[in-house]
Amino acid sequence: MSTKELNFNDPNNVFIYIENSILSSSEKHKLLYLYFLKDKTKESLVTLLTDTYEKYFKRISSYISLIHKDSKERICNLNKNEILFLLGNFQNPNCNKPSKVILIPSYFYYKSSLFSYDHEKDTAIYLIGTERLNEKREIVDVEENTLNMIKAISDRTKLKIIKTLYQNPSYGFELAKKLNLSSPTISHHLSKLEQLKIVSSSRHENKVYYNVNPDELQKAAELMSKMFKPD
Repeated sequence: MSTKELNFNDPNNVFIYIENSILSSSEKHKLLYLYFLKDKTKESLVTLLTDTYEKYFKRISSYISLIHKDSKERICNLNKNEILFLLGNFQNPNCNKPSKVILIPSYFYYKSSLFSYDHEKDTAIYLIGTERLNEKREIVDVEENTLNMIKAISDRTKLKIIKTLYQNPSYGFELAKKLNLSSPTISHHLSKLEQLKIVSSSRHENKVYYNVNPDELQKAAELMSKMFKPD
């Protein structure tokens, strides 16, 4: 049954559609709850949004506006390479670049980002965490950076993480389960790998997914080769 054939006004029809979907059990339960208890869900959502606005957002709205204004100015001053760095989905040279890119700074995404692509208009839309724009892009000494790369890929745990992410992008908790490690341990290693640009992250819905940057690994291999050559 496709979504076009689905009659949203028929509870039995909706139930069968959700039960036969490929979603996990927990996601199915969420959808069923939202559908069959929609009034309660709506009431809870309105209460949450009201409390959030009154107790949090309203108090810092001026501060957030200043950050967004500053971030928009930073985006306008980015060069092509810096923009491509932010657009982790299009860093692969074999990947078709969109004809138009819209970057929107978001205080609430912090160091993550949310990506959307409009096929009809060939437009990529990114919500970029304002903290990502504040990260320094300083040029690091090549030899020191290479040594850090060697340390990272020679660490057994980090190597397992890289191999696992090479097969499939994963979010932190999922990766921890695959490698039988604690979430804090995974977060620590992912943070180091992200600093070295070996892995990158992007937010999809409520999860932050990590994936390997093969170009950075290739670059690391080339830098290591150059290190052993005489000047």
